[in-house]
Amino acid sequence: MKGRGRVQEGSKGTPKVAVRWTRPGPAQRAVPHPFVPLLAWAYTNGRQPSDEEIEVWNGFMTKRGWRDAGTQRLNERLAEIGLEPGSVQTMFEFIDLVEGRRPAGPSR
Repeated sequence: MKGRGRVQEGSKGTPKVAVRWTRPGPAQRAVPHPFVPLLAWAYTNGRQPSDEEIEVWNGFMTKRGWRDAGTQRLNERLAEIGLEPGSVQTMFEFIDLVEGRRPAGPSR
């Protein structure tokens, strides 16, 4: 699956930094730092979803917060930053808003 807004493996923007930190405790096991290519780590330590599972997940996430169980949380997050409910319609739009990639208002 390649394309904008989809889960991709080996994206050109994926940092190649391999910093690790150690989780305190008896095991003292190394845990990947967030900059380690996360998708490869997930496939190694979990499982690799099928193309169909990825498509379904992406479809779900692009609409999360729009007239569903996530709407209340989306509105709470908007209130936290001083915006009215409906300033954005989905959690992805909210993320784009707080990261400066879109203005508040109707979807484009």
